[in-house]
Amino acid sequence: MKNWKPLLAACIIFLSGAVLGVAGTRLYVQRAVLRTVAGDMAQVEGLIMGRLDDKLDLSDEQRRELRPILARALDELSAIRQESRPKADAAIDRAVADMKPRLTPEQGEALSAMAARFRAARAALDGASRE
Repeated sequence: MKNWKPLLAACIIFLSGAVLGVAGTRLYVQRAVLRTVAGDMAQVEGLIMGRLDDKLDLSDEQRRELRPILARALDELSAIRQESRPKADAAIDRAVADMKPRLTPEQGEALSAMAARFRAARAALDGASRE
């Protein structure tokens, strides 16, 4: 029982690392998802090319040939996304408006804040993805 302090310190260090690892991973995943949802084409292209390469075991030549095809398709999808953005925003606005009467005033404020944060993050990422 004399060595309980070093053991306790090691456990605290281990648990601190686990907590920081989980928090860091969550933050990274949230940002990656937002970039993907916002249409960060470099992010999306990297994810898709990685998946294709992993599942199909592509050669260097195949990667070079497929990359422009994928880029063209992503450009088309981006244009479709931009065209449909107002309809999507309207659907989100309607859903929030329909949810708020069923929530407490505090919950309604929290929902509005969540929607505002999502829009702000998407707008910031939209600007970054167009650069």
